[in-house]
Amino acid sequence: FGIEWDAQEIRWYVDGQQYYSHTIVGDEYTEFHQPHWFMINLAIGGVWGGNPTPDTVFPQKMYIDWVRVWQQ
Repeated sequence: FGIEWDAQEIRWYVDGQQYYSHTIVGDEYTEFHQPHWFMINLAIGGVWGGNPTPDTVFPQKMYIDWVRVWQQ
């Protein structure tokens, strides 16, 4: 997984292939031009993934080998 983020656009990649991009130009995108921090979590529930059901297996685990960040 990868993300490239510049002053004009954010691009998302999987296995080196871009699968989505979004322009971040304009007054409605000022939050994307402020300092940020990372939160890497295993979120359960919500709009995107849906809420757990009785069939949801707990506990869940997420293993992260490494995170690399650089700035141009």
